[in-house]
Amino acid sequence: MQVTDDSVAKPCPMPPTIHRRAAGGNIPRRVRNAWLVAFCLGAMLALGTGPASAQDGPVCQPGVRGLFRPPDLCAEDLLAGFEGQGIASVGALAFGPDGALYFASPARRAVMRMMPDGAGWYDAPQVFAGGLPEPPIGLSYDAGSGAWYVSGDTHIWRLRDGDAPETLVDDLPPVIAATNHVFEKHGLPPLTREEFRREFRLPFTDFYDRHLPGISLGELDAAFHAHFVEIQDNVAPLPGLHEFLEYCHASGRRLFLLSSMKREHFEVQAAHLGLAHHFEHPYVGVLDKRAKIGEILETHGLERGETAFVGDMVHDVETARHGGVMSIAMLTGYDTLEKLAPAAPDAIVSSLHELRRLLQHPGDPPPATGDCIRISGLETEAWIGVTDAERARPQRLVLDAVLEGNLSGLNDDIARTTDYARAANWLRVECARREVCLLETLAEDLIAGLFRNFSLVNAATLEIRKFVVPSTRSVSVRIRRERK
Repeated sequence: MQVTDDSVAKPCPMPPTIHRRAAGGNIPRRVRNAWLVAFCLGAMLALGTGPASAQDGPVCQPGVRGLFRPPDLCAEDLLAGFEGQGIASVGALAFGPDGALYFASPARRAVMRMMPDGAGWYDAPQVFAGGLPEPPIGLSYDAGSGAWYVSGDTHIWRLRDGDAPETLVDDLPPVIAATNHVFEKHGLPPLTREEFRREFRLPFTDFYDRHLPGISLGELDAAFHAHFVEIQDNVAPLPGLHEFLEYCHASGRRLFLLSSMKREHFEVQAAHLGLAHHFEHPYVGVLDKRAKIGEILETHGLERGETAFVGDMVHDVETARHGGVMSIAMLTGYDTLEKLAPAAPDAIVSSLHELRRLLQHPGDPPPATGDCIRISGLETEAWIGVTDAERARPQRLVLDAVLEGNLSGLNDDIARTTDYARAANWLRVECARREVCLLETLAEDLIAGLFRNFSLVNAATLEIRKFVVPSTRSVSVRIRRERK
């Protein structure tokens, strides 16, 4: 979701969060072990949150009087007892298209939602849209545009679904282009972005059966991927992707990938974006994720009660339910809120930043603060190893570097910032010319060299991965140092 001024579009200072109650009760306190993410995707990670406790039923206040109140009208107190949860005031009320009761909470600068509990009452209130620029007062839903309108003291905002696609990366433009290439080849008009988001579904065989019945999947698949490979360089990471993946790594969450994407496309995009090393195992080219999730859970010893599946489509919600794990739906993807909400995921979030906040617990590493430049997945070689045999030939290394420094007031002048291309090349060359025994030594020396050669770097974090230990994807060392 994004918040825009009704007259001048501008980004919301903090993306609103959308949460939803667990289908069978409260969201688990903490999903400790793993996540399954959808790359057109799906990934396992770790999480924790919990909704407020709802009242057992309405409390009738027969003594309430009003000028126009019939004498037999019973006033039922919906929010008694919620003051301790930050709901200190309530503004306008409105019913949404999902049957939920929405209300403005000025004290929290949020719009809250109470879902029907199926027994004529409502569950505990959850944040529907938070981080509003000023306390909300008025609230109204427009069925024609599918948007909420919220008023404050000096502004009117519109709340609507964001357009950024995919759970981890933005590949919607090339996917739509390749799909329209197939459509046009068979005499169908192209789909607009809105039409594609409304019509597309997984397994994609159902989508093609509906629009191009009688044509073999092999023929359709060949036409799609022949065009997709020509334009897949347009795929870009979502905002906050690398920070989120690094957070999962630092907090010990295990990551697995479950995707319908072809393996060759995944390998190209993962190498280009520096993603592959974050996942213990990528399961790609899977037409129906529901048929695969059980195998993944069993193969890797994942506890269902401590695992969540993150995706952006109704099929991902169904996959999580099929596997008996928690489902988290993201609005940064193919399916809109109108499609996702009826599927009843355990939680809905609007961005990777919001997903991280949902998962954050005491003891987790703090989020990165301050300005920084990130260099991810830098491949190089070094003469490194404890034994002479190891150092007899160069070893492949992959580096991730975070260079902290002040990035404000640059006036579009590269001389006022750290040249990341020069820094990446320096790291690559410096590794290739060195001979050391330990990754720890190499990391210390490289950071010291960064401070000597790049004066604007105030602090640096460096992770170096090595690929020599049998039965492991990699071993790594990570250190952070500040300039003295």
